Amino acid sequence: MRERPAPRRELIINGLPLASDAVGIGVYGRRLVRGLLARRAALTCTPIVVVPKWLAPRFDLETDVMDLWSPRAGHALLDEAIWSHHVGSWARQRGALFFSPAPLWSRFAPEASVIFQHDRIHHFFPRYLGRKGLRRGLINRAEACLGRCRLVVTHSEHGRRDLAAIPGVVADRIRVIRPWLTAEFNRHNAARLAPLVRSKYRLPQRFWLYVGGYDYRKNVELLIAAYARVARGCDAPRLVLAGRLPPRNKRYCDVTAALERSGLSGDRVFCPGFIAGQDMPGLFGGAELLIYPSRYEGFGLPPMEAMGCGCPAIAADTSSLPEVVRDPDYRFGDDDEAGLGALLARAVPERLPLNPSFTREDFSEQVAMDAYVTLFNEVAAT
Repeated sequence: MRERPAPRRELIINGLPLASDAVGIGVYGRRLVRGLLARRAALTCTPIVVVPKWLAPRFDLETDVMDLWSPRAGHALLDEAIWSHHVGSWARQRGALFFSPAPLWSRFAPEASVIFQHDRIHHFFPRYLGRKGLRRGLINRAEACLGRCRLVVTHSEHGRRDLAAIPGVVADRIRVIRPWLTAEFNRHNAARLAPLVRSKYRLPQRFWLYVGGYDYRKNVELLIAAYARVARGCDAPRLVLAGRLPPRNKRYCDVTAALERSGLSGDRVFCPGFIAGQDMPGLFGGAELLIYPSRYEGFGLPPMEAMGCGCPAIAADTSSLPEVVRDPDYRFGDDDEAGLGALLARAVPERLPLNPSFTREDFSEQVAMDAYVTLFNEVAAT
C-alpha cells in the first residue's frame, strides 16, 4: 500500500504591510508575494496571505487572501501593533512557518519566522519616533523579534551591517536579497509611455525628476537649493517634484520654504502631484535625469527603476545608495549643495549618459526569487 505524502506545512504571510502600494514597503512586499505565489510548485510549503478582516473588503493583491478577525483600537499604529501580535500568535498555534514583509511586533510569533527588515531609520533619525513613546516601544519590540526569529532578510550589505548592530541579532542569520526590476521598467516600454504620461500630467518637454517621498530623510531641500544654483544662470531643464507635497512639520521636508528661499520663478519647478504606479515607467522615460538626495535608504527603488528605463540616476553617497548607483561620479555628498550643483551643471548642455556600471542582470527577478524559494525551503526543512 502506497504511503500518502505528508501534508505541506503552511507558510503564513502577514498581508497587512502589503496594503499600501504608495510606499516602498508595500510596493516591494506586493512584488515579492506575487513572485512567491507564482512559484508555489518550487516551494515545499504552502504560502497563504492573511489580512485582518477589517482590511479584506478593500484589499487587492490579484490573488486569494485569507481574512482573520483581529480587534481594533481605532488608532492606525495601535491597530497595526495589535494585528502583528494577533497574526503571529495565530500562526504559532497552527504550527506554521511565518513570514512578515515588514517589522513584526509580536511576542508570540513562531520560532520558525522570517522577518524582512528594510532599514533602521528610527535609530538614525529619532525625530521619526514622535514624542509619546508609543513608536519607540514598538520599535524596541520589533528589534527584539529580530533576535528571536529564524532568519532576517534585508536589501543591502549596508542594511546587513546596520541590523547586525542590534543586540541579540546574530549576523549569520541575516540574508541579503536585492530587489529586482519588474518587466515594465524597461527602455522600450518607458519610451512608448513617455508621450502619454507627459500629456496626462502636463509635464515639461525637458525635465529633471525627483520621486520618492518627502519625509525628512529624503533631503529634498538640498536638491532645491542646488537646482537654484544652476537654474539661475542657464537654461536648465525644469525640475519636476513628483508626488503630493507634504504638510509642514519636522517629520517632513519643508518643500514650500525651500522653494521660497530658492528665489526661483514659478515656471522652473513643476509639482504634478500624485503619479499613478502604472505611469512610473513613462515618467522615467520622459525625464533626462533622476536626482535622489536621500540621507538614508534601505535600498532605493527609484534609482534602480529609473536606470532600468534608460534614465540616468544620480544619488547621495550615503547608506545603501552606492550599492545601487555604483559610479562615484554619479554621486554627491548628502550635505554638499555645491557638489550636487556641479553635477547638475554637467547635465545642462547635454543629457548625462546612462550610468556606466548599470546592468539589468544585477537586479534580476529570477535570481532574487530563487533566493527566496531556497530560503523558505530551508526554514521548512528545519
